[in-house]
Amino acid sequence: DVERLAVALEGDPAALQAVRWPGRAERFPGNIFLDCAHNGAAAEALADWLRQGGVKPLHLVMGVMADKDVAKVVAPLAPLADSVTVVTPKYPRRLPAEQLAPAFEGYDLSVTVGTTVARALAERPRDKFCVVTGSGFLVGEARAYLTNQPFPELGLSTTAR
Repeated sequence: DVERLAVALEGDPAALQAVRWPGRAERFPGNIFLDCAHNGAAAEALADWLRQGGVKPLHLVMGVMADKDVAKVVAPLAPLADSVTVVTPKYPRRLPAEQLAPAFEGYDLSVTVGTTVARALAERPRDKFCVVTGSGFLVGEARAYLTNQPFPELGLSTTAR
């Protein structure tokens, strides 16, 4: 569990650098970056990282769950982006992309309502750094597409949440 991992790594900062968590700060060829920032605090941390890295120009691919505070996820990231493609994750708790798009009103960026994360990635602007974010479920879909794996993984699906 995370708590035991933190205790184990406490005395060895270099060990923390070796930790890999798929879908968290994960980079793929073609300037694609995955981070499943799904709440305000995580979106703030991602935005801080993007600012510190001077990542520009920036394109977001975002999909969220309906039970999240969408404004708190969008607010830290939208001012950094030039464009965003909103998509509907393949998960029962999803927020339809058409309902996510208005969260970007008032920000200076172009908004596209996409059909799937795979299509959004295939059609992303190649001259921009692309960040897929907003939901672990969406990032799972993106990872499946980018690694040429079936989704959902192992044919598993759930409606438990």
